[in-house]
Amino acid sequence: MRHRRLLAAALSPVLLLSPAALAQVEGQKVAAAAPEKHAAVHDIHRWIDDRMFGVIIVDIANADIGAVMEQVANSAGRIESGGGMDKEDFERLKKEFLDAKVVAEQWLTDIRAAGAKEIWILLSPEPAFCIPLSDGADAARLKDLLRTAELADKDSRIIQRSGVLFAGSTLRGLPRAEADPDRSKQLDAAFASVAALNDGKPVAKAALIPTDAHRLVMSAVLPRIAQHANVQIAQDLNTKLQWAGIALSSLPNPEAKAIVQTTGTLPAQQVAALANGLLKQASEQAPPGALVEILRELKFIANEDRAELTITSSTTKRITEGLVLPLVKAREAARRVKAMSTARQYLVAVHAYSADNQDKFPETLDDLKPFIGDADLSHPAGKEWVYTKPADKLSQIENPATAIVMHEEFKTWPKSGVVTAFADGHVEVVETEDRFNELRKAK
Repeated sequence: MRHRRLLAAALSPVLLLSPAALAQVEGQKVAAAAPEKHAAVHDIHRWIDDRMFGVIIVDIANADIGAVMEQVANSAGRIESGGGMDKEDFERLKKEFLDAKVVAEQWLTDIRAAGAKEIWILLSPEPAFCIPLSDGADAARLKDLLRTAELADKDSRIIQRSGVLFAGSTLRGLPRAEADPDRSKQLDAAFASVAALNDGKPVAKAALIPTDAHRLVMSAVLPRIAQHANVQIAQDLNTKLQWAGIALSSLPNPEAKAIVQTTGTLPAQQVAALANGLLKQASEQAPPGALVEILRELKFIANEDRAELTITSSTTKRITEGLVLPLVKAREAARRVKAMSTARQYLVAVHAYSADNQDKFPETLDDLKPFIGDADLSHPAGKEWVYTKPADKLSQIENPATAIVMHEEFKTWPKSGVVTAFADGHVEVVETEDRFNELRKAK
């Protein structure tokens, strides 16, 4: 399950529609002529509604998700203990990504064999994943693979319409008879522009088109952001933003490009100044590290009626390495929350056991099985739970708030502290070894 979620996050998918493909019987293989460059974009116009604010396209044929995961894993392995984290945290993350790399590479092999060339996602309040069915595509197999990667909920229905597999809200499962011509032109322009910036071969690209609702929000938010970034902008800048395009080239030397299209030179200059002001603020507020230097280097350039940002391959590699420490911290924080929740469940079971057994504590955690049932109370990081049994009976404890009932195992004291559960029912992270030893003596 964990590997599938990593795979889904790495794919960040999306859709492709073949103009030559017509409605077919669901489950059949579909024969359709391969679309010409940008031709599929024209077909997606039929799916645009007033809620859709963007489209992302991933080139499955050339995507190398395994290489991305390996790069992250190697970056984690090279980082020494720092930032309040232990070396084993980084090693654990490295192993997880290397394990997920095997799953991701097999999934890509399978989905290519089933005939997928691109995956697209329609961005809206209810995102939809889509796969175009090209000549010889195996629709039934592709449906299974969408669910395997958790790109579609296991209980959701994947429908087939107009030569496309559609996984999303059933209310958006049919193309529109007519599309908004203005927003369709913006979609075309955004994809054509970012494709040109990457020599027409980006492995992933996105087009973002503000809806009327977004413009209303921006009218209130942009002035406040500009004030925070100490930048002067026009009050009506929200009406002068047309679209944004983003593209990423493939490994081993990935480059990223971003364009914000405006209605003129002055709005483009204001957008560039605003973006650069925010980057400066981010660099000043970020904790010391590699990302601070990278944020200082990034700069939007006003080019006529566009604000553009180019990120070189060397910078993207540094960004990947710079994100490893925050990634580890975020994952460890999530594990810590899960571990504390698990410890609380154990405490509930301990008190239930005591209530049914004349106030006695269980001899081992195995005695709690009747009170736990089928719940999985294993430690989220694979550690063991150490049960200490502070007394024979709960009533014998003078100060339950300081009496340790159980804690997560450790060989050497971890920098992040130890999750510890107490007889009064509370759970906390004991941060120092000295305090932990004092609590052990106090039982």
